[in-house]
Amino acid sequence: MKKLLFILIVALGISSCDDEVDIPLKDTTPFLNVDAWLTNTGDTQQIVLNYTRPYFDNGAPEPALAAEVMVVDIETLASFVFSDEDDDGIYVWVPAPGEVFGEVGHSYGLQISVDGQVYQSFSTLNAAPSVDSITFEYNKKDAFIEEDYYYAEFWARDFEGPGNTYWVKSFVNDTYLGKPEQINIAYDAGFSAGGEVDSLIFIQPIRTAITPFPTETPAVSPFKRGDKLRVELHAIPIDAWFFLYRVQDETVRQPGFAQLFANPLANSPTNIVPTSDDVSVVGFFSVAGVSSLEVVMSDENIVDRVPD
Repeated sequence: MKKLLFILIVALGISSCDDEVDIPLKDTTPFLNVDAWLTNTGDTQQIVLNYTRPYFDNGAPEPALAAEVMVVDIETLASFVFSDEDDDGIYVWVPAPGEVFGEVGHSYGLQISVDGQVYQSFSTLNAAPSVDSITFEYNKKDAFIEEDYYYAEFWARDFEGPGNTYWVKSFVNDTYLGKPEQINIAYDAGFSAGGEVDSLIFIQPIRTAITPFPTETPAVSPFKRGDKLRVELHAIPIDAWFFLYRVQDETVRQPGFAQLFANPLANSPTNIVPTSDDVSVVGFFSVAGVSSLEVVMSDENIVDRVPD
């Protein structure tokens, strides 16, 4: 009888954990969100402006329209005017044939005027080391892998001198691996300052993070012969590296008991500065040099390939 009573008490306790708790949140005034990551490539450059929404509001963000957006080369005073051709909050600068945005070593200033407010930011365009090669490594199928399995890694060397920071982007068959857990950043050739990896080849966890590792069991190979893989190495400033580090820290959280003691969610620090003290803003402005390499998986770039 005591055992039955204990089971009933435990069951009631567990069921009580399923109750919904509504947390009332104060309404806040929306403020500007700036998404401005520019590169020295021949591609169209874009700056996305929209307004924040309440935490529990999953609707599409409201675009910031009729803004004046300009980027200025501090060294040459050349200006790049961004325009919102489609009235969707996406402001673009389209290069002329053969033209690229930015020069390595130059600093750039961003100015945004919208809704009677002015926002400013500055960033420096750094050079990116070349991506020398991309290889695919063979792994034989086993109890956990139902087919021959291939993962990719890129090969590049960090520039000499401490404090170089990078964002490694990968595209599989032209699809960008852009989930928060797929953010792949490097400080010199490693994860953070003090790693004593200056001017070395990027360490393996960073090299192999270009692979979209599957979560299903048994695993299916993320690459097959004929798949296309492009790797871009962005030489971002140190404040941009810290911003991305915080984005990943805030968004990639493992469920479980430890979350009871985790820090509350917070916006990543911005480098956008409003000229009015009583105005808030989020987002980031960065300019970066980029190197890239694209390959198609074939017998020539497979390591330890099993003979046909």
